[in-house]
Amino acid sequence: MTWISTSASFAARPPLMHHTPQPYVVAQTCNTNKCLLPDCRCGGSDVLGGLSPKDIPQIILVTFDDGINYLNFDIYKEKWEVNMVMWDHLRGCECSMVDAYASPSDEEFIEFLSKNFYRRYDSNKAPFSPLYYSAWFNTPHRREGLIKFLNKIDSKDDV
Repeated sequence: MTWISTSASFAARPPLMHHTPQPYVVAQTCNTNKCLLPDCRCGGSDVLGGLSPKDIPQIILVTFDDGINYLNFDIYKEKWEVNMVMWDHLRGCECSMVDAYASPSDEEFIEFLSKNFYRRYDSNKAPFSPLYYSAWFNTPHRREGLIKFLNKIDSKDDV
């Protein structure tokens, strides 16, 4: 599959005005003696059924919070949506949404995506789900970076 690229210039998203709040209650540790499949499964890096990560496909999920429109239709069609996971930032912190990362170039954005993709791909192949607001692609280098990254990983047989 080849990803379609259409560059356009739009206004950039304004900087954040507020910090991310801390949770009121921290989640308890999962009890693996009580949490049993098929009704419950504790989170972890192991693969179900004792399978090797080399024997299962990598799933990649791309979402657009603001819905399907002319800015993302050619990327979105024939794809699925799912949950969010924390991302490792190249500068050593975490972010929940990819668009919280202000990349100065498409190469740095590709490096950021690759770091987080291979964190899953080389371990347990947990679903990879980059989540974006559609407006984040108003900056052409972000859109081009995503398309280059998707073309790069699309060449893998198990993705």
